[in-house]
Amino acid sequence: MSVMRVRPEVQATVYDPASGGYVALLPGVEFDSADAIVKANEWAFQSDAVAKSTPRVRSVSVEQATAAPGEKRNR
Repeated sequence: MSVMRVRPEVQATVYDPASGGYVALLPGVEFDSADAIVKANEWAFQSDAVAKSTPRVRSVSVEQATAAPGEKRNR
């Protein structure tokens, strides 16, 4: 059994026949290749080998725009 990852361009909610509920497919989340969700939604997955070969985007720090409680901001 191999690992499958949700494709980077996919953000979807799909029905899980095993639990009767819905599952969010978010980029990079791992599933087993034998999972019913993978078999029913092959379009949303790629093999782990392909996922590891694609470049990853680094996150950057974001400026805090609001003051914390009790903190005064300089203008």
